[in-house]
Amino acid sequence: MTMKLDAFEQNEITNHLRRMGVDKADAAGIWTVKQLTASLNRVYEREYAPTSVVNLFPVTSEIPGHAKYFEYPELDAVGVAQIVADYTDDLPIVDALATEKQGKVFRFGNAYLISIDEIKAGAATGSSLQTRKQSIAFEAHDNLLDKLVWSGSTPHGINSVFNSPNVNQVTQTTGGWVSAEVATNDVTRLIDSIETATNGFHRANRILLPASARRLMQKLATNTTISYAELFTRNNPGVELQYLAFLDNYDGLGGKAAMAYEYDPLNMSIEIPEATNALPAQPKDLHFRVPVTSKSTGLVIYRPLTMAIMKGITIPAA
Repeated sequence: MTMKLDAFEQNEITNHLRRMGVDKADAAGIWTVKQLTASLNRVYEREYAPTSVVNLFPVTSEIPGHAKYFEYPELDAVGVAQIVADYTDDLPIVDALATEKQGKVFRFGNAYLISIDEIKAGAATGSSLQTRKQSIAFEAHDNLLDKLVWSGSTPHGINSVFNSPNVNQVTQTTGGWVSAEVATNDVTRLIDSIETATNGFHRANRILLPASARRLMQKLATNTTISYAELFTRNNPGVELQYLAFLDNYDGLGGKAAMAYEYDPLNMSIEIPEATNALPAQPKDLHFRVPVTSKSTGLVIYRPLTMAIMKGITIPAA
């Protein structure tokens, strides 16, 4: 996504600078527009952190930007088809397996300020406009999306992924993850729960573990020269194993959790009808206010049985 300010915005900026008594307002206005364009383009081109939810879960943009609500089918079983005759009238209906749900599109917003003094100093010395504030404003949208997916929002009726209805809930082995072997067996039970619930039609391909489990999983498997983590991935080809610090405190109370899921936008997705973007700078007093906005649904789970959660994991100190 690229950012380009038009002539109207340039005139608005220049006229406000002129009203504020800035010398050479026309030149300062042109400089400001160029700086805003360059700095915002750098922000738009930034990459998300590897642990951002947009890199952990599928992202789609099927909902139009103007929508406030949307409907989607939640599938609580696996669709089936069968061999039929040319003139059959008893085709199996997939819709019978779906429950119609309604979701809401949420608008995120914040703003940052550019002072007249910043513009005057930059135009006079040729220094670049500071980009830290823009970056912080954009990152705040990313952080809010992360928070909504992981923690939800009770006032807005958004479920945490850990409390999503109909998702497979698996309990840890009694006594906790006292060894790498026990941990590996529990992770295997996580992925098995998805295959069992879906009659083998779906299989986990992503597993997220608490960061504190990394050292445990790096221990060498009995009578081998490879770690339990490597042994697990060898035995489960196509499964990606990741460790997240957040999962060491998923509930804010020190609780540890793990999850497995089949990464597929047909199963779940984060809908982003409107990517994070900056609106035209709004002149006010001795500064310009730049609103930043975006729209998202949080994580929508269409097939809950393709995800499994394990909460309350205990890992003894090494």
